[in-house]
Amino acid sequence: PPSHAHPLRDIQEGLAFVWNQPLLRTLAWVSACWHLLFYGYTALHVLFATRVLGMSAGTMGMANMLGGLGVLAASLLVKPLSARFGTGGGILVGLCVSALGFALVPAIPSAMDGSAGVTMGTTAAYAMVVFWIDCGATLFFVPYIALRQRVTPDAVLGRMVATMRALTVAAAPLGALLAGALGEGFGVRAGLGCIAAGAVLLAVAGVWGTHLRHVKE
Repeated sequence: PPSHAHPLRDIQEGLAFVWNQPLLRTLAWVSACWHLLFYGYTALHVLFATRVLGMSAGTMGMANMLGGLGVLAASLLVKPLSARFGTGGGILVGLCVSALGFALVPAIPSAMDGSAGVTMGTTAAYAMVVFWIDCGATLFFVPYIALRQRVTPDAVLGRMVATMRALTVAAAPLGALLAGALGEGFGVRAGLGCIAAGAVLLAVAGVWGTHLRHVKE
């Protein structure tokens, strides 16, 4: 049924519900950190592909098509992974897979063949990294969304979703701003290297600093 309370009251109740649920608190900070990193990557990856790697717009577009295949692969893997490791373990698998993708981005070589622009090896490496990141993102978010809904009563589901979005997606602009500052101050590759380091730390914190690996439901 619709809520007849004042919107500020609904916001308060949503925040209180998330805060009083240890699992939702954990999911909130993990997802917020992931958004921070992902949108930092989003702010820099076009500059990296075109200016550092030397890709044309068309080549980059073709390489990014593999991202869709990464999403498709993840959609086929998410159910057996959740059955094998549990919903929490599936979230951590996605976190680690995307962290590996972020870590590989700044390692892509920018070798040029001198005649036809960027080499096929560089293009293939970039395409595979995009595949890996998009696969990891899907493996992370599908069980993440399922788990937060599973632990929330129907009566507060809307307020929980709104609260979680506010707490997590709100980090996205900050990630883009910080990555832009790093890229401008130290170079695009160095900025992506910082994102890679943050992603690895987040994966380690998620696996060893939370109880998600024990959540089997």
